Amino acid sequence: MMTTRCFLGITAHYIDERKITAKCIATKELNERHTSDSIAKNHEQLCQEFGLGKDKVTCVVTVKQIWWLLGSIGQSNFLSSAQKSNGADPPLKLILDAKTKWNSAYYMLEHYIKLSSEIHQTILQNTKAPCTPTAK
Repeated sequence: MMTTRCFLGITAHYIDERKITAKCIATKELNERHTSDSIAKNHEQLCQEFGLGKDKVTCVVTVKQIWWLLGSIGQSNFLSSAQKSNGADPPLKLILDAKTKWNSAYYMLEHYIKLSSEIHQTILQNTKAPCTPTAK
């Protein structure tokens, strides 16, 4: 019999003595549906446990969102079009962290932050898109 267990992990990305560092600061098993409200609630609880105020959180990215955007040529094209309509030429592409590529976590977060309005526009226009976590 196979069972599936789901977890929420929080990774802190920061610069320490001129070196980009990533540390997993919390992992919690999720036993409820993965709605945006559930993810946001659990994320906020974990941040409070570790003394991280909302002012310390720059962005929240779910793997499901990134894979959804990268896995569909239609969504990738919509993301590019949204950037072009906002004056970006050439448009940026989303990047996933790769352990073998130096600074890939930094560039992944940098691109996500720069593209956040276009990403949200792309996600909101599609009813089949994964939910976006919110900070309430």
